[in-house]
Amino acid sequence: MYYQLDKNAILRDEHEYLDAGLSTLYLSKTDEIVFLDQNGFEMVLYLQAPRTYDEIIKKYLSLKSAKGEEELGSFLTELKNKQFINIYDNMESCVEYILPVVWDKKNFQVKPLSFPNCVTLKITKKCNLFCKHCCENSGQHVTTSNELTLEDVRNLFSKLDKYNLHLLRISGGELFTRPDIIKILNESIKYRFALGLITNLFDLSDECYDMISMLHHKKKPKGFGIGTSIDGPDEETHDLFRGKKGAFNSVVAAIRKLRKVDIRITVQTTINKNNINKLEDIVKLVVQYDIKKLVFFI
Repeated sequence: MYYQLDKNAILRDEHEYLDAGLSTLYLSKTDEIVFLDQNGFEMVLYLQAPRTYDEIIKKYLSLKSAKGEEELGSFLTELKNKQFINIYDNMESCVEYILPVVWDKKNFQVKPLSFPNCVTLKITKKCNLFCKHCCENSGQHVTTSNELTLEDVRNLFSKLDKYNLHLLRISGGELFTRPDIIKILNESIKYRFALGLITNLFDLSDECYDMISMLHHKKKPKGFGIGTSIDGPDEETHDLFRGKKGAFNSVVAAIRKLRKVDIRITVQTTINKNNINKLEDIVKLVVQYDIKKLVFFI
């Protein structure tokens, strides 16, 4: 049998960060993270290529401060149980790949993380709502000529993956107003990072629903999620704040549809003078759809 690191695992060399001496291993589809000491880091690098158990033992025992085969067995069991490594019957079934190299930190005055764990990409300023609290100057008639092109986005995705990003959030404006958003989201499937979409879920097309379902399927069970807003438990309150009649019914219908196929959703509520006495009703509405996370903004 051959042991090999999962091709979607993300290894981060963070041994300099706060002098902690630790590195991290992350897998977006399970949302699991493991902290590694220097020996663990060396073993994970070694497991990029398929290795037999005898080869793994030999490598481990050659490391400084290795404690023995029992410790190694516990380490491999943890990685296997958390799906970081796969076990193959033969060499032909294994995968060829090389982990990306983390950027050089030697010129920094401080000891930061090698690269951010999470990045938010504001893909467009265009939006189909008129929210009272908008700080992005978004709208239906904004200029989009200076926004990233599809090729720019492709290059950005590749760089983010190269630097071992854990989570990419895509927002706007309203991301689904962008004409090439389906192509952009389809491109994101190729990469290891988890993906979150920040969207108002207003008037989504069948094509958008199909893409959301595909992303959920490709990155399941925990590598994909939706963030959306409910700012009132009823049409009057929500639509007033969002500046569009029908916004409440649209987001509730979308949530109902997405939860039927078990897509993870986070609801955000901005507290304001019109909903401050209705927060309990908003909570009840969210619980009704078995949503696990509700965030209040002030």
